[in-house]
Amino acid sequence: VVTEKSGQKVQSFELGRDGCVRNWLAHALNHPSATTIIIETVERVLLPRFRDLPECSPKTPQPFEIGAWTTATTRHTWPPEWHIYRTFEVSLNALEMQRNPASTIRSNMAVNAPIDSRCAKFSHRRPDRFLYYSQDEDKFQWQDGDLARAAANILQLQEAARARGKQFILIVVPDKLSVYRKCLLSKAFPAGSDRNVSASLIAAGVRSLDLLAAFQANANRITDLYLPNDTHLSTNGYILMGEKMAQFLSEKPL
Repeated sequence: VVTEKSGQKVQSFELGRDGCVRNWLAHALNHPSATTIIIETVERVLLPRFRDLPECSPKTPQPFEIGAWTTATTRHTWPPEWHIYRTFEVSLNALEMQRNPASTIRSNMAVNAPIDSRCAKFSHRRPDRFLYYSQDEDKFQWQDGDLARAAANILQLQEAARARGKQFILIVVPDKLSVYRKCLLSKAFPAGSDRNVSASLIAAGVRSLDLLAAFQANANRITDLYLPNDTHLSTNGYILMGEKMAQFLSEKPL
């Protein structure tokens, strides 16, 4: 979508394979055909990823190619699989939801919470329930000083790109909880925890695209903007994100 609407070719790298922001940025700065450098991060890891930017050993990042692929079937149809612990845990959760429909259930990394289905549009069998990562709540404890430190580090990366005549953009993909939070029936979150991280970075001078407002506006317009049983965007969610990115590229030249 970004390529079609902006007319720019895109080469993508998975930062997690190398894990070093400075190393990847150095490669991008030295790439003769790179005119725009975009770093995309999910909201919940922004602070741990950018609060500290250590030096790292030189390494040439390798882009990944997008192509057609298939996933082999790995689940046996017979005999059926039966995981005793998982079945027991799911049964307990089902009983708790039946006994107390307003309950919020926490299990390992997942949170299962009641949600107003008139506010959030999901297609699964229980649109009155909402699944998200418990890690999405970590940002409620973020300190302003730590966020300012991360913003200062990102500004260093931005200035390094500007000094080489390249455009720099940081894209923070909102956590699933951030987008649908207003739809949750439980409001048990600390005061001031509804911070818009992208807006804070933009106020600090970071060239960033604020996706939160656009996603929140479509939470009840696009069915499964985020996947019901996952924390990733759906195909329609990714298309919306691509459209907003292309618009930002055309409206915010260097």
